[in-house]
Amino acid sequence: WVTQTLELRPGWNAVFLHVDAAHATLDQLVGAGAPVLTPIEEIWRWNPNPATHQFVQSPQQPVDTGSQWSSWRRSGGGPATLDRLTANTAYLVYSTADYAWELKGQPVLPHYRWSTSGLNFFGFPTVPAGAPSFEEFLAEVPSLQFSEIFQYPGGEFGANNPRRVFALRTTPVRRGEAFWIRAGEVYNHYFGPFEITAAG
Repeated sequence: WVTQTLELRPGWNAVFLHVDAAHATLDQLVGAGAPVLTPIEEIWRWNPNPATHQFVQSPQQPVDTGSQWSSWRRSGGGPATLDRLTANTAYLVYSTADYAWELKGQPVLPHYRWSTSGLNFFGFPTVPAGAPSFEEFLAEVPSLQFSEIFQYPGGEFGANNPRRVFALRTTPVRRGEAFWIRAGEVYNHYFGPFEITAAG
């Protein structure tokens, strides 16, 4: 078991889980049954389905109907379509205050299916402290250095949330943060400058 710490800001945050926290429900982790009251009000999971070839033109706001999102809300407002948190998955989290969210779970190997049509929503397994910039991190894959990348800085949805990242030289690839990335037409499965393959 390991603990992943996610630094949340007030408003919407994009996070990526490197641990599988499916051992407990969201109500047990952050809801009414949680040991500590948290400022987390909503959690939305992006559910990509490569088989449908749905084209995502721009970063999406989470919606309940006809989308690739599932959700949990503290206040209810209909049945929850999200019950547990799984690894290698991107989430939008709404917090009412700054909060260091500590999630205990099983560590897993990085895995994600890149889509060449539209945007991808995920994070990278970088080091917890001293994260590299996007320019440094993507140096091994020149085709991705010209990608469109969007991030959520916190706050309400609007013209600058999510916002496009232009300063690739100075924007860090923080562990646990999720980004929308348009991969282009070249297939890849890049997660970092080296690859780990499980035996057998």
